[in-house]
Amino acid sequence: MKQKTNAMTKEKLIEKIKCQVYKSRELIDGNGGFHIRRGMAHAISGYCEDVFALYVAQYLNRTDLKFFVDKVISTRFPGNEKSTSFKPDLAIINENNVLTHYFDLKTNLGWNRKLENYLTEKDNFIRKLKNHNKAWVTSKRDWLKNVDDKGNEIKFNKTFKLDSRENITISDDLEYHMVVVFGGNMNEEDMIRNIDVANTLSCVRINVLYENKQINNKAFENIHMVLKPLLGT
Repeated sequence: MKQKTNAMTKEKLIEKIKCQVYKSRELIDGNGGFHIRRGMAHAISGYCEDVFALYVAQYLNRTDLKFFVDKVISTRFPGNEKSTSFKPDLAIINENNVLTHYFDLKTNLGWNRKLENYLTEKDNFIRKLKNHNKAWVTSKRDWLKNVDDKGNEIKFNKTFKLDSRENITISDDLEYHMVVVFGGNMNEEDMIRNIDVANTLSCVRINVLYENKQINNKAFENIHMVLKPLLGT
């Protein structure tokens, strides 16, 4: 199902994130006329997840897809008594309840400039998950309500209905797709090394949206390419 929408451009996406970066340096409720200053900026990771999800949803323009932002997904591998949980920053589940895309948003790579071990672990996990081919998403209680606490109808929940537990399968093409917003806080050699590592792994992909003070058009082309199977269906 499609709806009419003015899709967000890549330029608008980056502009929105940059604007949020500046806002993050400010006091949320102002200084009230007192000498209050904020040192460390507020985290913008949650905003990046939200706006990237909106960018992707508008690009695909389909209301029959589920876009879960920062939502726990669970599975239970054979031989394990306890379930294993993972939490994509953006998971896309299609109309047949197949997990098709797993995006991990990073504002930058200051947290880990050398990603070989991290990416290898992600590659192994995705392989194991695809081989098992079973998982589930448990709906939050608020997602299942048809009326709010004041008795008002929650139109969004009635339009986009969910079960309390959504059983899903895993696409054979699923990848761990890291999307880095700003690539400027590491030297070019380290970035190239990380991308080279990702290129050796069959279930891992890295794209950097903005580096060297300009939009990385190739990164957006790559993202559109992996989304292509969901277009026009």
